[in-house]
Amino acid sequence: MSADMQVDTYSTMHAMGIILRITEVMLQDISRDEVCQKIVDIIVEETGFENSSILLYDPSSDKLKLQAASNAAKIYKGITVDNFNRGLEFEREFGLAWEVFESQVPIFISDSSKEKIPEVEGAKIKPIALACLPLASEGVLNISNGAPFKFTTRTKRDLVILASVIGNILLCSGKGDKLHASHNQLQNMVAAKTVEFNRINRDLQESINYMEAIIENTPQGICLLDHFGTVRNVNRSLLRDLGCEPSYLVGQSIKKLFKDPDHYMRFRTALEAGSMLRLSDIPIVRKDGTSIAADLYMHPIRHSQSDTWNAMVVIHDITAQKQASRQMAYVEKLRALGTMAGGIAHDFNNLLATINGNAELLALEIEDEVQLARVNNIIVAVADGAHSVKRLQAFTGFGAEERYHTVLKSDIDKAVSEVIDLTRPMWFDELNPRGINIQIQKEIPPLPPAAIHECDLREILTNLVFNAVEAMPSGGTITFRAKQVDESIQLSVSDTGVGMPESIKNRIFDPYYSTKDVSNSGLGLSVCMGLLSQAGGTITVESEQGKGTTFIINLPLAEHEVQESQQTKESDVSHLKILAVDDEAQIIELLTLMLKEAGHDVIGCTEPLDALELIEKEDLDLVLTDLGMPGISGWEIARKAKDREVPVILLTGWGAQYEDRELTEKGVSAVVSKPFRLSELTQIIQQATNS
Repeated sequence: MSADMQVDTYSTMHAMGIILRITEVMLQDISRDEVCQKIVDIIVEETGFENSSILLYDPSSDKLKLQAASNAAKIYKGITVDNFNRGLEFEREFGLAWEVFESQVPIFISDSSKEKIPEVEGAKIKPIALACLPLASEGVLNISNGAPFKFTTRTKRDLVILASVIGNILLCSGKGDKLHASHNQLQNMVAAKTVEFNRINRDLQESINYMEAIIENTPQGICLLDHFGTVRNVNRSLLRDLGCEPSYLVGQSIKKLFKDPDHYMRFRTALEAGSMLRLSDIPIVRKDGTSIAADLYMHPIRHSQSDTWNAMVVIHDITAQKQASRQMAYVEKLRALGTMAGGIAHDFNNLLATINGNAELLALEIEDEVQLARVNNIIVAVADGAHSVKRLQAFTGFGAEERYHTVLKSDIDKAVSEVIDLTRPMWFDELNPRGINIQIQKEIPPLPPAAIHECDLREILTNLVFNAVEAMPSGGTITFRAKQVDESIQLSVSDTGVGMPESIKNRIFDPYYSTKDVSNSGLGLSVCMGLLSQAGGTITVESEQGKGTTFIINLPLAEHEVQESQQTKESDVSHLKILAVDDEAQIIELLTLMLKEAGHDVIGCTEPLDALELIEKEDLDLVLTDLGMPGISGWEIARKAKDREVPVILLTGWGAQYEDRELTEKGVSAVVSKPFRLSELTQIIQQATNS
């Protein structure tokens, strides 16, 4: 694994660790203020930044207010340093915080000496490097250092994901505080009514009926106790939650509802002292012996003419709420994983582009047929890898499904030959020295193309070859046969191996089922079936113990396309002056070599800001630019080139697809997905410069 890939893997795992710590905060029984403070403490502890703060939006004053702040001295030295203004407020449309909150677009400043940070009156922190990130509709998150800090693409991506998770957590904690406030309001209302009833004798019965109606219709479970802790009255909600009748509780000690004796002792102490009590997320025993998770609130009620305390107990079933919170945390984890998977796919496309480009350049210099064939195998394998990455991008939402699912043509004979060459190191080079002889036969007549992506077909056949080799531990023969049956192609892969019993044959296409050791995922044949289903094909198996196995694949014929009567005559596009822009030095080096090989003059640039100056100064024929770059994106490069009437080709590892109208409006002539072939790039350059 390269150093860059190791760094990216560590960064991804570290970011996931921070997210897991923060999502755990949401499940704790703490106030919203405490949630905010724990979050900023975690950020300072985990990210290494010196300061972190959360500003929350107050709709009553229409201001952003400082809610929580932390610094490195507190986290690492345990020093309580009051070096920030706890009463700090931001008026609407003032400063970076309001700009980020209203636009929901993060701002990253690496060095305030180069990009000024607006001063805030009353602020005690004067950062040099700052990241200001939106927390959805809740507010903004500030992370800062007292020294310059370079925000890489990976750092920005992880911080944006982190802020999104924090925003959702604050939304949930806000709802929890509102629920707690509603309980206090209900208790205060009942207490106020109790005082009123003791003072006013007139209309006493009507007032009692009113109070009973409130209690009876409250969605939370309520019971009234005497000073001994005996239940005197219960409402319908509590009977429903406990699955019982009034006789099960009325006249009985409330102790029977407590599963944990310690919880009951705390309750009993508060009842005797006449003090309020809140027990959060405790088990309450139902009549059938099961328990529910509940928040319990006890409010004392004092008799007007004695020192005796009775009590009102509110029991709120939080089982559904806890399940929803866990589900939300799970969804957030999946969302973060999907976002990071899309980012990893982008990085893999960059790596594959480097491998593919260098392999193509190497192929141009090799004359030895055997060595050339091996290099071509690398190019084919890279193409298959790129196709797998596109499937990942389509799954995570970072690629266009329409293009991915387009039915393509595959030549059966060519695909089989390529798979034989690709797998040769395994069944020939590795096994022959061990005395295991594997023969491969091919009986494939000329056939029309099948409707499946050639990369998918190679992946399917490669899986079947590996299975066949493992089924022949002492050697044997693998035979490929194909024929046309009506409007489909039937392709079979047979081996002379050990075969399989009926019990195994019926399960081999099940996901995760494997007859091999635990290191095998058991996904190979289920993936084959999935790929064939997407293409409208099928796969079946015939096998008998001791007599080998045959897999039979049926694929529809590819649709006929109208052939051009005349191919477009290639125009002379030699000696173009091309600016290539990408923040990855390896990609620039590759593009320079490939384009020079095609006869062009190339200016390579890894700094997007420098590229804007080069577009202004140089007399360029074409600009090739990456899409996702730190600071300045490929769209900004394209807008600058459009002003100079220079055509632009956009390079991207994200797999994103755009409408032609959208590309034209942004000054882009074409989009090339990484990895790309030299022939593909040359053809697109020709089209872009001739249009």
